[in-house]
Amino acid sequence: MLALNLAKSVAWRVGFAIRESGQALERVGCRLQGIYSHEEQRDLKGVSIGNNTNIQDSAYVGASSEYSPPVEIGNNVSIGHGAVIKGATIGDNVLIGINAVVSEGCQHAHGM
Repeated sequence: MLALNLAKSVAWRVGFAIRESGQALERVGCRLQGIYSHEEQRDLKGVSIGNNTNIQDSAYVGASSEYSPPVEIGNNVSIGHGAVIKGATIGDNVLIGINAVVSEGCQHAHGM
């Protein structure tokens, strides 16, 4: 019984560590900060996230309808707290500010 409890405890701690370190994400290189409470909506259109991308708390990334274009986010992008990205294309090295709204069809070129 002790060995079973020990195995369950170790399995739970390993699972917790993996989830908290962000390794449970589907895409390699996507980093989340804070409580990991952003939302990605992939059921309508695809969401493509580049390497070294930072999506902060309460951000929404996705499409607003089945007619919206897919969301494409480049490498080295930082999306601020509470930002809303709907059907837009974001280039590399771009900073999206806190509570910013990027509407459908917008294309932000590469940053500096």
